[in-house]
Amino acid sequence: MPMRTSIIPILFSLFLIPGLASAASVDTDSFTVDVTETNGKLEFSVELRDVEPEPTVEISVEPPSTEDIESVIGPELHSGSPGDILINEFVSDPVTGDEEWIELYNTTSQSITLTEWYLIDGSDKKTMLEGTLEPRSYMVIHSPKGVLNNGGDVIELYDAFSAQIDEVAYGSWDNATAPKASDPESVGRDPDQEEMFVIMTPTPGAVNVTTETVEAATSDTSVETDDDTSNTETDTTDEQVSDHDSTTGDSTTCTPAEEDAGDASDVAGPQFVELANIRGLALETELATEGIVSAVPGVLGKQVFYLAGSGIQVYLHSSEFPQLERGTRVHVEGELRESSGESRIKLDDASDIQILSMEDAPTPHDITTAEIGEATEGWLVRLTGMVSERSSGDFYLEDSNGEARVFIKDSTGIANTTEVGDEITVTGIVSETRSGYRILPRDQEDLLPRVATEDSSDLLAMGSTSSNSPSALGGWVLASAAVLGLTTAGLVSAKKRGAKWNKSPQTA
Repeated sequence: MPMRTSIIPILFSLFLIPGLASAASVDTDSFTVDVTETNGKLEFSVELRDVEPEPTVEISVEPPSTEDIESVIGPELHSGSPGDILINEFVSDPVTGDEEWIELYNTTSQSITLTEWYLIDGSDKKTMLEGTLEPRSYMVIHSPKGVLNNGGDVIELYDAFSAQIDEVAYGSWDNATAPKASDPESVGRDPDQEEMFVIMTPTPGAVNVTTETVEAATSDTSVETDDDTSNTETDTTDEQVSDHDSTTGDSTTCTPAEEDAGDASDVAGPQFVELANIRGLALETELATEGIVSAVPGVLGKQVFYLAGSGIQVYLHSSEFPQLERGTRVHVEGELRESSGESRIKLDDASDIQILSMEDAPTPHDITTAEIGEATEGWLVRLTGMVSERSSGDFYLEDSNGEARVFIKDSTGIANTTEVGDEITVTGIVSETRSGYRILPRDQEDLLPRVATEDSSDLLAMGSTSSNSPSALGGWVLASAAVLGLTTAGLVSAKKRGAKWNKSPQTA
């Protein structure tokens, strides 16, 4: 017992008395005790001497009071889904004296906390993110870690659980889907077809402004991702990684730039919902529905197709769709999401699509330009009017109610041969982007010149019941006059923008 009482005070003096040396050794009749302190941790070893009877050691330490213990709660971490936040614009070759930057855009209607989210470049330099990105708002990351190579690189975005949310490869990088830009320009998503990256005037924290559309860096690269989603696969080689210079002294800052915010409440539980009622649900609602395919995958985006009726976009990040044709009736199960304001059903994988039957291709809704908007978003529509403005990739169609933009995606292969003054009937999907609503034709047959709804045989039949009756001759004369009048009116109206026209559509 005396031995025990002699060693305990010595150990406690080493543990608790401030100001003692960081290492010490104590010898007793039965023990040799060595004590060291390393990085604030006390370590000791006890060597037992060969004595009789065999000694024992008892050490007791009274725990601290609960009042001295502080509860530490870590930050709430948020996961994301591909396309929730996009790499929207970046500058890899800044003006001399300026810094590189990467712009992110929140495509959803909910705030997303970016704690533990991060960006990685091709050299695996990691830039940690922080702060909250508000709905449909921008955040600019200044001086990201590493160096964005002028000639080509890759930028990847990951959530707090290391799930990839977006990726952009540009320039000479393998599988590049974006061009390279030189001082003083940036590379960003085209505001009208956001699956395409173009060279533009830098607009950090604001809507992109296109200055020149540029094809992807490699001719065998497909720029086929849906509006706000990148789906490239990047192979990083040792040679590419070695091209990067490590930057250690740069400071990284995140500057949110807010736009319109929106709220979305949760509705729990999967349910079957008719197409017409889907937009009345809260975002992130799990649902099932049925519809007929109006635009097949790959036509208006590699990762999307459309269902007819009330109409809605169906999105699958992997783009591994089964064989679908116009008129295919399908049952789909997914989550209601939103991209750049447009509602979509987000699927997890191809098994969420069940083919039910093959029916006739859906018939478009006949509408006027005034009806294009939220109420007809996703619909297959048809309208007739006069071309009032035109560019290489789009034109505006004017009727007595206003104007509607018709946008032609490169993936459709449609040749835009319209001219200002042409009267045409357009069929397509009503789609929304950050720049507004537009109609997306699916193929060349969706653009047809307008003609009268009644052909000459119909007009010849007007007013006659018998070929040799007196009234038949009068009916034939009236019909001929009508044909001549309609033909003349059509020729004149093609030259006059303000002319009146018959709004009846021409069908394929």
